[in-house]
Amino acid sequence: MIATAAAPVYAQGAPRLRPELRLCAPTGPCWLYPKRLVLPANALGRTPNLTPTMRGLDWPTANGYAQFAVPRPLDYTGGRVRVGVFYYIGAGGDGTVGVGMTPVGLRAGGPFETYGGGASSLAAVQSDTHYEQWVVLPTVNTGFSGSAPWWHVEINRLGTYDARITLLTVVVEYR
Repeated sequence: MIATAAAPVYAQGAPRLRPELRLCAPTGPCWLYPKRLVLPANALGRTPNLTPTMRGLDWPTANGYAQFAVPRPLDYTGGRVRVGVFYYIGAGGDGTVGVGMTPVGLRAGGPFETYGGGASSLAAVQSDTHYEQWVVLPTVNTGFSGSAPWWHVEINRLGTYDARITLLTVVVEYR
């Protein structure tokens, strides 16, 4: 089963999205983010408590983080960038999970400075279910600029669920 944050359904049957989801609904036309990079979880840098498995990265507790650095795509035309994570909750109970992201635009010879980041909303999770969550990378007061030659993003877990998740894939979408 794949679960995403549910949008309320109104009388006409058309879902109305929460304001933070209006930028681009994963099931609808995605004209704001027509291009994507897909990174298997095993390709991510990680803290020692995250272990690679055949399916991805086992993330045993809410501690630690994963990260990636990619060159700015040659066909990037400017505008917003969003990053999604796809993960699996096995056995372990219920709780909430969110993801925080700290983006940095890097240049050869430049410093590594982070100022802040963004976060997804918290999702109520249950055992034996796949989830996806998205964060639009903030560009104000974060040190991230889409025009930088390299994009670096650190991903950390948020929420009350402190048992194992398996991170399967990270997706970067852009214009």
